[in-house]
Amino acid sequence: MNDKRSQRGQALILIVLGIVGLVAITALAIDAGNAFSDRRNAQNAADTAALAAALAKVNNQSISDASISDTVKNITTPNGYPDTRITVNAVIYVPGSNPNAGITVNNPPGVYDCDPSDTPSPYIDDPDYIQVIIHSTVNTFFAPIVGIDQLHNCVEAIARARPSYTAPMFFGNAIVSLAPTDCSAFRVSGTGDVTVTGGGVFVNSSCSGSQPSSNAFRQEGSSSLTAPSISVVGGASYTPGDVTPAPTVGAEQIPYHPEYIWPAPTCSGAGSYTKVGNIATLTPGSFSSFPPVGGSVKTYILQSGIYCISGNWSAGSQDSYTGSNVLLYIINGSVTWNGAATINLDAPDSGEFAGLLLYLPLTNDSDVSINGNSSSQFIGTILAPASDIDVAGTGSTDGLYSQVIGYIIKLTGDSATNINYSDEDNYDITIPPSIELAR
Repeated sequence: MNDKRSQRGQALILIVLGIVGLVAITALAIDAGNAFSDRRNAQNAADTAALAAALAKVNNQSISDASISDTVKNITTPNGYPDTRITVNAVIYVPGSNPNAGITVNNPPGVYDCDPSDTPSPYIDDPDYIQVIIHSTVNTFFAPIVGIDQLHNCVEAIARARPSYTAPMFFGNAIVSLAPTDCSAFRVSGTGDVTVTGGGVFVNSSCSGSQPSSNAFRQEGSSSLTAPSISVVGGASYTPGDVTPAPTVGAEQIPYHPEYIWPAPTCSGAGSYTKVGNIATLTPGSFSSFPPVGGSVKTYILQSGIYCISGNWSAGSQDSYTGSNVLLYIINGSVTWNGAATINLDAPDSGEFAGLLLYLPLTNDSDVSINGNSSSQFIGTILAPASDIDVAGTGSTDGLYSQVIGYIIKLTGDSATNINYSDEDNYDITIPPSIELAR
């Protein structure tokens, strides 16, 4: 009986110890949970602030501008990180310094991040990147019992702000067929030999099948094609030896409407002409029909400028067109340049549309037919992303100094076709600004 009485109260001690343990676990859960929640909120704020600062930067605001700081403040302040502690391009907090450094914005990113012992960031000193670091302090409720009054968090976000820039379209390929799924999106036929220099051939269609007509790239007859490279997303049907080099299939497809800023030429007034005998001199502007005068006129001289043309343009037999520094903007309607016509046209040498010779916008899917003769020459980009383009032979090594871009490309005819691409003679497209979270 005495032994039993001596064991009384032991359960109470165990309960008390259990309660202490439970309280400790609860305290840890509450304080750690608060710290984790703060870290998550801080990271969200840093990510959003970095993207907002990047957006402001691509809108041509300097990172040192008050507007950039205000942009970051507008994001971080509602999330509980006071704007009174924000610094721009300041010294970043490192162990041993003030843990309440607050918000730091760096463009380009600084050497240190939240863990300076890490391998240096690859974005250091790159002006395209913006770094946002948030240091925050969380007051504890139970941890002071063990001497921990506050917990500290450090989070980092790095965003890329890439401004707009110009670049050759479609990686500098000389001939580009943009159709995404069409079979025979690129076709070489007839008896003529096609030679491409300065850039390759790219066929964007994914069509691939067992029959020749069920492939994106198709060569037939006694025609031949020689180019620096031939890349096809889908399948290719051709006679070995007639196509050099052999097409590379399985290329990565690009969106039919790539993220380009497409040209937007305008004409301020109506175009006009003066006629002397059978020669007409045209001044740039808007035309409801083209050429604006016919009859006995066979020779057309185009003065430098932009020609905004509504309706079909057909260069007839024995016609002659000559123009330097001209842009032919076909708003609607087709283009037919007959092989019996002599055409010598040169794109603008400078300005917003430098290198752009013939342009049919995405809203115009009319056909384009180019059948030059040995006396014809075209210098500049032929851009018709929604159109079928038929190049039926130029008959001269000086035929096309162009980048030819269409929906479907057909190289036909019985005379030689020579396409000589050089970036300096052709149009560089504008790539829009972009932002992305890098880290």
